[in-house]
Amino acid sequence: MSQQNQISHVIDPNVMVIKPISGSEGMFTRTELLYSNGKRKTKNMRPLRLIELACRYRYNTYPHIKAEVKTLTGISSKPPFFLPEAKTATFFSTHSDRVQQSCWFNVEYVRRIEHYKTGKSKVYLHGGHTLIVNVSQYTLLHQYQNGIHLAYTLLRQEIEAGELVKKYTETQHEELINIVREFVKTLKDIRLALNAEQRYYHQKIAEAPPFKSY
Repeated sequence: MSQQNQISHVIDPNVMVIKPISGSEGMFTRTELLYSNGKRKTKNMRPLRLIELACRYRYNTYPHIKAEVKTLTGISSKPPFFLPEAKTATFFSTHSDRVQQSCWFNVEYVRRIEHYKTGKSKVYLHGGHTLIVNVSQYTLLHQYQNGIHLAYTLLRQEIEAGELVKKYTETQHEELINIVREFVKTLKDIRLALNAEQRYYHQKIAEAPPFKSY
């Protein structure tokens, strides 16, 4: 693979959504990337293939990263994944990675998730962008929680290894504290929402298991 082709498969931390779209080859055969600045790019391959190549660009493999996520968090069903960078990007999916319509969201840019009609959700993103996905709010909140859990675990690893301190000067210390506080607040908000949903939620076939406390 040439250097130019490798660069074209990069998924950088500014990507908010990895979304399957239809092309001349059929349904969900291409990928649309939505960036934090509102720009969009189309790739002539399925999302999972792009993710696999993005992992290889970082001298890793998608199966290896999935295995590492399971070791770090214990999550094995529809696990989130991360791409190691100077600024690590963590994504969670709407469905299993074997499902062609699965979308992937960068946890950093999700603002809230709301119920939208029967069995669907509306995701509010940074910059006022929204996306409706064919999965229940309950399941998507569960997936979002898993993504936050992974992102927070990776952050704690950096703190314990002393790596994160190198990225922040003394004057930026308060910013680092705010990042940790935001992770904790978001995780608590998701758990409260999931607990409220459990009161009247009826699980559908093939959906994720009920909320699990880690």
